[in-house]
Amino acid sequence: MDKWCLVEDSNSVRRLGDSRRHYHIAIGGIEMKEFNNFIEDMEVDDLPLVGLKYTWFRSNGVAKGRLDKCLISSSWDDQWLGV
Repeated sequence: MDKWCLVEDSNSVRRLGDSRRHYHIAIGGIEMKEFNNFIEDMEVDDLPLVGLKYTWFRSNGVAKGRLDKCLISSSWDDQWLGV
């Protein structure tokens, strides 16, 4: 089985709670479905954040989001995190 560790800074969201930007509500359904399908097709897990819920904040506080993600395969987890 292939070992995958994908670390990314992405505007794609998995759930509405991952972003506090108005435009994601309008297109969120399609974008979230495609991103979740990618995660499922690649057979990777989205590691949860520790600490803050969001990784990016607009200086005026109007927008914030979880842009940084770490996606890993179960075989990568077994080799590196399961030690």
